[in-house]
Amino acid sequence: MAKMRVLTEADLRRCVALDLNAVDCVAQAFVALATRDVAMPPILRLDIPEHRGEVDVKTAYVPGIDSFALKVSPGFFDNPKIGLPSLNGLMILFSAKTGLVEALLLDNGYLTDVRTAAAGAVEVRSMHWLGSWPVSGETTTSRRSSRAASGPARPPIVNSSVTSSIVPT
Repeated sequence: MAKMRVLTEADLRRCVALDLNAVDCVAQAFVALATRDVAMPPILRLDIPEHRGEVDVKTAYVPGIDSFALKVSPGFFDNPKIGLPSLNGLMILFSAKTGLVEALLLDNGYLTDVRTAAAGAVEVRSMHWLGSWPVSGETTTSRRSSRAASGPARPPIVNSSVTSSIVPT
């Protein structure tokens, strides 16, 4: 059996950055979600009302990807009263072929923060390419006219060399 890796938030911050590769990876995930037979069950939510807590569990599987992840995201909203963060979490990476655990990602929500920011960048980039995001002092109509004169808008770039596994949102 292969050795399971355990990565802390500090480890993940060293190897996963909010950069163009992250934006391209999220864009690639959106394309897969729209064009492939992705299995993404509804979010499982467990409420723990006596402690103002909740836990959400999310996962997805994309055929052809060697791994899938299970994200566990607790929120205990009275924790700051006792000096603890209200949010934390982790992800478990599994082999899609054997179901064996490949890695435990103790990210405390860092990967979700990167994914959320990258998803916003994908949206802004898409709006810009579609001509619906005017630049200061420019109207959408004037930009479309200048693009029509200079050729078609640049299509979205999806980097195929980005990670071989997609972490759930």
